[in-house]
Amino acid sequence: MPCRTSESRLPFCLFLSAVFLGACRSPNRDTGAEFAAVAGAPILTARSTVALHDDDHAPLGNYLFVSKSSTGSIYVSDLGNSRVVVFNAAGQIERLIGKKGNGPGEFQAPGVNAMLSGDSLLAVVDAGSRRVSIFRTADATFLRAVTLPTGDVGINWSRKADTATFALNGSTALFARWGWRGDTIQMYGSTPKRLLSDPFTVLQHGRSEAIPTSNGVVALLPTDPGLNILDAAGHATGFVLLPARRRRGEPNDLFKRAAELQAKGGPMGLAPIGSMVVGMHALGSGQLATVTLDVDQLAAASEGHPGAQLFGNFRLYVSLLSKDLSKSCVDALVPIQTDVAPNPFFTGDTLWVLTRRVTPGDSVQTIVQGFLIGDHGCQWIATGGIGPARP
Repeated sequence: MPCRTSESRLPFCLFLSAVFLGACRSPNRDTGAEFAAVAGAPILTARSTVALHDDDHAPLGNYLFVSKSSTGSIYVSDLGNSRVVVFNAAGQIERLIGKKGNGPGEFQAPGVNAMLSGDSLLAVVDAGSRRVSIFRTADATFLRAVTLPTGDVGINWSRKADTATFALNGSTALFARWGWRGDTIQMYGSTPKRLLSDPFTVLQHGRSEAIPTSNGVVALLPTDPGLNILDAAGHATGFVLLPARRRRGEPNDLFKRAAELQAKGGPMGLAPIGSMVVGMHALGSGQLATVTLDVDQLAAASEGHPGAQLFGNFRLYVSLLSKDLSKSCVDALVPIQTDVAPNPFFTGDTLWVLTRRVTPGDSVQTIVQGFLIGDHGCQWIATGGIGPARP
């Protein structure tokens, strides 16, 4: 399936870019190579690379969300084609789940998906209908659907026993807990007014993530330079600064600068000012891994879209925070190459990234790469500990 190079240079929106994908024949490999682009940063060890082989009968479309089971199966929510494409560990299509519609097991705009119950169940969030559908992974049987408070939720879910915790975006609440054996989704916390008053700035600076702790929840919010500490009821109790050394970080006058840019070129002309939130995960050690993204503005217009801006040169960074949040190990550059925004997710202590590149043959490769996160190369620096809650 040919793909024109220009199709891979589309506006950056919700961190997923729209292109049609070509067949990719890269091998599935596990190198074990370690990457440390800069001294003192976390060490990333390459685990495996899986090339996804979609075909003319089920080509991947626009806006992809990904998860991975313990057996190696890869679940790709294909928003543009209203279905989930399941790939086996070798990257071959195993089955398709769902189709466009409003009936049981059908989708309007499938987005975030997550594994439940020891990977025996798949939960798929439908942003179009604001519901989450549950399927049995063994045979793709639809089981039931539950209504959501918003169709835009955090990518990285935390699962403990029968409860899933995830962030909410575009909602007055910050995060939700769902006892997935039932139909009740409880919401907690209050989204800061600054995030609700300027949705365009927030969209350009990431998606909220939330992780439960022994005492409550930590939340990483777009436009915030660190972690928000919440109690079990969702009340803000503190804030921890996350230092930035190599990435852009978040400027103190972000909203002022964003308003100035919007006044010049309109909301969709806003260039990302700082680093963007794209992931957070609790490692087995109790350390927190945060993932942020830098992207450059390449041009102010494109063919057929004179008011649009194009983005490229995507750089993904991983940072660690100690279990007590008193120190950090920051900004390891993830060794990937991609022509569109990478889509990170986690299994255990491994960071997985879906990337796409235009090949010399003018097709587009889709690859899922895994990197084990380690702290043995870290030069820890103090965060200042937990300070007052951010207003």
